Amino acid sequence: MIPILACVQKYHWGRIGSSSLVGRYAQKTEEENKVEFENTHYAELWMGTHPKSPSMVKIDEGIQEFISKEFYDEFRDKLVELDLIIESHKDKFFNSNLDNVAGSGSLPFLFKILSVDTSLSIQAHPHKELAEKLNEQFPDIYKDANHKPEMIIAVTEFEAL
Repeated sequence: MIPILACVQKYHWGRIGSSSLVGRYAQKTEEENKVEFENTHYAELWMGTHPKSPSMVKIDEGIQEFISKEFYDEFRDKLVELDLIIESHKDKFFNSNLDNVAGSGSLPFLFKILSVDTSLSIQAHPHKELAEKLNEQFPDIYKDANHKPEMIIAVTEFEAL
């Protein structure tokens, strides 16, 4: 297993400070003072290779068995993007027939934990073929050529329609 440092997204609809599971994760991984922490909305925890907020990996002895000696020697004791590890070791992590999806980095999915405090709008995402077409025609609006299947798994009390 390769431990990753996930990215925190702070949006107005997220729970505040210690009431947020995402906030509690952020408190353990970010250097924020207590006053700022208790007044900040923590909305999402992203784990993946999305260019907007890629997960990071500390290159240390704990992951040495998963990466090449050359990679380990070059990046030892540094934080690198998860995408760099995957791209440098694609044969180890992926089927050779798998292609990258434009706009998402090496992984064709983005795992998120949401910490919701207020109602969210309904989102509709295009299917894979339409997402690719819209990304090609309107890349400023449709930044990702991937479809976005979603599911909800509540880990704390959650109300949905």
